Amino acid sequence: MAVKWTGIGWVVLICGAIAYFGWQSEIIEREHPSPAEWKYFARTTWRGAWARMDPEFNQSGFVDWARVGTDLRHCLEIIEDSKSGGKGLKTVEESKGGEGITIIPDVGRTGYDITEKSLEWRYGYFEVLMGCARAAEHLDDMVRDKTRKLVFPKDVVIGPSNPNPRPVPPNMAAAPLEENCDRPYAPPETFYTRILTSKGFSTKQKLDAALAYGNWLEFKHANEAADEVYKWAVDISSSAIPSAELAVDRVSGILKDTANTQATANLIRASTALATHYAHAGNVTKALPIYLSVLRARRFAPIDPNSIADSKRKEVKEQDYGGVYNFMRTFLRSSHIRLDSFTGDEPLSRPENLYADCLEAELMLYIGEILFATATSNKAEGLGWTKQAVSIAQNGCMVVDNKNKKERTKCRECLDMGITNWSKMVARLAAIEKDTEEREGATAPGWKSWFSSSKKMPDTKWQDEAVAVETLRQKLLREGMFQQMRIYGNAPGGFWVG
Repeated sequence: MAVKWTGIGWVVLICGAIAYFGWQSEIIEREHPSPAEWKYFARTTWRGAWARMDPEFNQSGFVDWARVGTDLRHCLEIIEDSKSGGKGLKTVEESKGGEGITIIPDVGRTGYDITEKSLEWRYGYFEVLMGCARAAEHLDDMVRDKTRKLVFPKDVVIGPSNPNPRPVPPNMAAAPLEENCDRPYAPPETFYTRILTSKGFSTKQKLDAALAYGNWLEFKHANEAADEVYKWAVDISSSAIPSAELAVDRVSGILKDTANTQATANLIRASTALATHYAHAGNVTKALPIYLSVLRARRFAPIDPNSIADSKRKEVKEQDYGGVYNFMRTFLRSSHIRLDSFTGDEPLSRPENLYADCLEAELMLYIGEILFATATSNKAEGLGWTKQAVSIAQNGCMVVDNKNKKERTKCRECLDMGITNWSKMVARLAAIEKDTEEREGATAPGWKSWFSSSKKMPDTKWQDEAVAVETLRQKLLREGMFQQMRIYGNAPGGFWVG
């Protein structure tokens, strides 16, 4: 009886573990679908990587990028293998008859010609390459101990190049020796370049890779290389426009007056990113004209008639079905990759909602910062742009659909940064006015002047406006418009060029 029930217990335990693994895999597959053409192990490693990155599954809050990168690298090897998932893949040079180069020094080989693959396969391949690049960025400041196959931060390595190593955390293995260490992962440019040199990716996908690559170069303080990559992004986005010369000046990135009929969403993204890069580098004379041209193109773009119909269809769909019915219908339906029909190469148009105004408010924040920082005497113009952007973002936060997390987060981040900039501008104007009055000797005696030499400055309009800004901030916090916490790397504005 003991043997019998022990065996039954183990069978139930093993079957339960298999069922739980299958349930978790199904949930991850529905959240992050993989192409049906991929092999089983490619899809398994893909799901494993997403499970470690998704906070809903990774409750620890810590992402083990070494394991994420390993999973994605194995997935990439499987889908590029000519004997399994990569049958028929050819390099771009091979598809052209063998002309050109296949290896780029210090970067790696060029991309493949994937035009014969399905759209789902291309989408999954792009996501894997971008995931590998993201993991490579997080592992760039790490080393791998070849003897123990473990990854450590560079500052704990014991060796001549690090004379004062930092102690390892208590839960980590002993620090490695420098002679036993090597690079844990390929550099990020390996994967970005493979996307940019491949044939078969959409303009939007290549633009995403170019902008991410440029952002990485900015982080590494390689501004000259970042300049070229952001200009490359403008070339990529304009290459899909039949009359690109009527839309943008490819040298400066400034949109022309006829851009409202020729520009695309991809071109708007690329030009805005180029202007932001110039602003981060302090080259505001190049950034300001681009921002103004992008704002003009957005404002004069025609209204998209499909945006109203789409919002109405969503409302009817949500009202027709209940929560239980939607859950059962989703559960019984097989998962598949939801390919977006919007490519970004369509002529630029404005959606019929206040989210478009929030995008304009973001540009106005950039313009306001530059005008305020570069003005020598009259800084009121930059302050005016900022106050107008805050008003637009506040209206957007009150009207935008709460079910659209992306739009709601964008408007709240824009509002938060706008109020922060407004407060900083008022504080600086108050300080400038105080210094001016002190230099001119226009101080007023305070009540202590009868007994001491201390003076008190009179209240100014900037002090009153500072109180008004703080009152507005507290009001919006109470109403839940935004939270007083943000990630500056993702929030709009904030480069503060002054």
